Amino acid sequence: MPIWFAKRGSNGDKPGPASGLQGDLTQQLRLWSGLVLMAYAASHLANHAVGLLSLADMELVRLYFIGFWRSDPGTIAMAGALVIHVAMAFLKLAQTRTWRMPVWQAAQIVLGLAIPLTLAEHLVGTRIVHEVYGMDDRYALVLLASWTDKNWGMAILIGTVWIHGCIGIHFWARLYRGYHRIRLWLFSVALLLPVLAYTGYASAGREVAALRASDPLWVANLLRDIGFPGRHVLQFVQQGEAIAHYSLFGAVAALVLFQFLRFVLSRRNTVTLTYVGRQTYRVPRGLSILEASRRNGVPHAAVCGGRGRCSTCRVRVGAGLGQLTPAGDLEQKVLRRIGAPPNVRLACQVPVSTPLEVSPLLPPSSSPSVMAADGGNRHGRERELAVLFSDIRSFTRFSEEKLPFDVVFVLNQYFRAMSTVVQSNGGYVDKYIGDGLMALFGLESDRETAARQAIESARAMSRELTRLNEDLSDELSEPLRIGIGIHLGQVIVGEIGHGTAASLTAIGDTVNVASRLEAMTKEFASELVISDDLARAAGIDAGAMQHADLPIRGRTQPLSAAVFPKGSDLPDAG
Repeated sequence: MPIWFAKRGSNGDKPGPASGLQGDLTQQLRLWSGLVLMAYAASHLANHAVGLLSLADMELVRLYFIGFWRSDPGTIAMAGALVIHVAMAFLKLAQTRTWRMPVWQAAQIVLGLAIPLTLAEHLVGTRIVHEVYGMDDRYALVLLASWTDKNWGMAILIGTVWIHGCIGIHFWARLYRGYHRIRLWLFSVALLLPVLAYTGYASAGREVAALRASDPLWVANLLRDIGFPGRHVLQFVQQGEAIAHYSLFGAVAALVLFQFLRFVLSRRNTVTLTYVGRQTYRVPRGLSILEASRRNGVPHAAVCGGRGRCSTCRVRVGAGLGQLTPAGDLEQKVLRRIGAPPNVRLACQVPVSTPLEVSPLLPPSSSPSVMAADGGNRHGRERELAVLFSDIRSFTRFSEEKLPFDVVFVLNQYFRAMSTVVQSNGGYVDKYIGDGLMALFGLESDRETAARQAIESARAMSRELTRLNEDLSDELSEPLRIGIGIHLGQVIVGEIGHGTAASLTAIGDTVNVASRLEAMTKEFASELVISDDLARAAGIDAGAMQHADLPIRGRTQPLSAAVFPKGSDLPDAG
């Protein structure tokens, strides 16, 4: 795995959500062979782009390009990657049980099948002719043969290969946490490189056309210098291109026939699949739950495309759970990574072999962002978190005195500043409640770290409020004042809600206590109240501060809390 995407878990030994995202052996073979082919394509396009300088520079860089890719290691890597990638791609197509799929998957398949049609002539006319006849397949010869009447063919070839590869890389890499940070840079490269490659090809093509027009002997001299074997090589190229095309058509025809026969036979052996709260369908035995959803038009999340590399297609299995085949190694890795309970399975990995009842756990519109800050929390689990509530004091009076535009402007400035503080200290902004916010700390860390992060956030929020009051002095009749309450304890974390309104949140007594601590800041005219539980976990000495006892329903003893006039008065955490 690329080390810049890897991330260790919060306990220091378990892999984080970035691990195990490359799939099973066949998926890894398809992935890494594709990356080798994309490395070849990228270096080849970069060589094309040098044509913007001159044909001579293009030919000079080509010597380094073929020096690597036509060496024994380069040839083995390139040829092996090509054979493996094509074989694994057709194996994947043969295993596909439904052709209802996301647009990006369909586009990748269509472009992949189109590559042999556009690439065959170029490949046979360059590398294969070089290997068979020993001809030096210089850029000048390629440009001489293609620039005048086949120049758009090069554009189609570049676009087909490059877009196919970029789709694959994007939908693989987007599952990693670090990808979003470099996505725009990679997109810029992905857009500029083929454009520069074709413009370099066009510039060198015009140079070749000018040389040919100015020197009647230029073509003859070129053919002599490269060791052109004669016109019979043209027939060799045409035959090689035809073989490639017929092989493709034959493979596709065999695939279609295989899929048709399997479809006919599968209709005779079906089982029931029930979506709780929805409809019951009869589906072919052996079809995966995800494929059954797609075949029957049931919306179902699958960020990785149903390849077992993410957890977004997961379902809760009811009736029939005991008759399911055990999870394989790939599925177990993903389920362990999210801390899934025994009745949760990956829909893309579970064949329907017995009547089943299932409930998809994530909204169909789920994006790769659900992979971040998850740690198995989204389907519900108990965690020890630090919960922070903050609220603006006397904001109702402020909103009555100001125009709606002014109220919204000030609130957005406040929330932007406070959310930035929370996130920079490792917190997660759970929700905005009127003029207040709720934040969680510890989704990816232990209790001590969560407590220290919450303390640092409170201190920084106090300082940020001072700066914000200075910046908004012209908008405010009096400075904004806030109250902050923080408590540490057990909560239930899960994605709660329906459809697009579903969000990750925490519920439980700890949340209620934190909210009550925030309300206590009004009674004590203070800015911050924290529980002693939080103070001890953070390693701070709050003994010199004012203390208060908060009665807690269900407890025999009240909760002890420390009161701070200002959040910036907090002592340093230990």
